Amino acid sequence: MSADVDLEALRHGRCLLIATDTVYGLAALPGSPGYSEIFRLKQRPAGQVLPWLIADAAQLERWAAEPPAYARRLAASLWPGGLTLVLRASEHARALGCIAADGTVALRVPDDARCRSLLAALDAPLACTSANLHGQPAPVRLEDIHPSLEPWCAQVIAPSCPGGAASTIVDCTGGSPRILREGCILLELASAPGGVDMEKAAEAGLEGIASRGLPGRYAPLDAGAALFDALQRAMTGQEGGRADG
Repeated sequence: MSADVDLEALRHGRCLLIATDTVYGLAALPGSPGYSEIFRLKQRPAGQVLPWLIADAAQLERWAAEPPAYARRLAASLWPGGLTLVLRASEHARALGCIAADGTVALRVPDDARCRSLLAALDAPLACTSANLHGQPAPVRLEDIHPSLEPWCAQVIAPSCPGGAASTIVDCTGGSPRILREGCILLELASAPGGVDMEKAAEAGLEGIASRGLPGRYAPLDAGAALFDALQRAMTGQEGGRADG
């Protein structure tokens, strides 16, 4: 059992079922036969596109065309982690294909050392989506994976995924960040007690947070607070780095 087997399978155009920091995913190189296979396996409409996993924040400029300063700050603050950024696709990304009809691509750096090692070895992004049949819950344990998907399981795979929820998605194509999906970061925000009044989100122009009807307060040290603070820094131009631990 070797990660090299998984690497070669992906390079030869296969899709693989892998473990990430959020949920189990079906992954393939954009434009490969495996990319189309993911849609067939999931019974997912072919008109949709898949987000991409990348190895590190330094690759943001490679796959996104002139990302706004606030997007770069968000990446520096919250990658690796459960945050997906929607950006204008670069020429490199367009050359691979499999981007959205509006010319955007969704990028994320997973907080999983095995995933990042695989991505670094590939020197390419992986299109990845949750490993479930379309419309079904995303699996976080191996036993939750539908039997029809088991033959595509990677050689090296963790028994569970620590995140337990899909990533938070932020649209970074406009003048300010806009939250499209609450995801794992904002789910923590919603359930945590105490902290900063969410009315400040509306004052800061963070419409995605304010419009979702989330509880009014949250713990200042949880992942939700980290996202809120990072979004505020992104809006105001303040610098900040990702806190580990």
